[in-house]
Amino acid sequence: QFHHRSGNRHSDNRLAVGPDRFAQSVSLVNRDVPAGFGGLRSRAFAIVTNPVVSWVAFATVLVGMHFTPAMSSLMNLSPFGHYLEYVLYLGVAICFYYTLLPGNPARNRPDAAMAVVSLFLMMIPETMTGFFLYSAGSPLFPYFTEAAGVSGPDVLADQRLGGALMWSTSMIIDVAWIAVAVHHWFGTEVVKTRRLDEEMERQRVAGGAET
Repeated sequence: QFHHRSGNRHSDNRLAVGPDRFAQSVSLVNRDVPAGFGGLRSRAFAIVTNPVVSWVAFATVLVGMHFTPAMSSLMNLSPFGHYLEYVLYLGVAICFYYTLLPGNPARNRPDAAMAVVSLFLMMIPETMTGFFLYSAGSPLFPYFTEAAGVSGPDVLADQRLGGALMWSTSMIIDVAWIAVAVHHWFGTEVVKTRRLDEEMERQRVAGGAET
């Protein structure tokens, strides 16, 4: 029972919620990296961090790992399967969040409005995955059921708990990050408005001097 709970809940909640939060932290730290550092401005890096490409990759890994035989197949490769799962989640999370957070050296950074939209869209696969894990009528991960050797109701209850944690924490943390992105968006709009006003004032002064 303990083995099952530590394995299944870990896969349902921490792997799906934790890596993107860690990726956000990595992105915030990287704002101090010089703009020309390494391959951060390379074409290949620009492709994998493209908001559309990285969103599709993130959603595919998240949904595919939970609703296809992929997770059980990886777990059967233990211990390497566990590590590969970590790498997959962390890799797609970093690629998705890297260009969305301000301050990171990226040449394909979307504007502030698109960053808000991208973060909102990421809520869909995250929260829906947690919801369907919670509402499933049967266990979805044969590997954990066989490894733990527990009864069906116990496995299902544990799966629902993991889904509820993933569902709720994803919504709370995503809303917080969207609020940060919206604040940044409003800040950029204020700067644009101020610059436009200054330019109009310069033109007015220049026009008055000519007359």
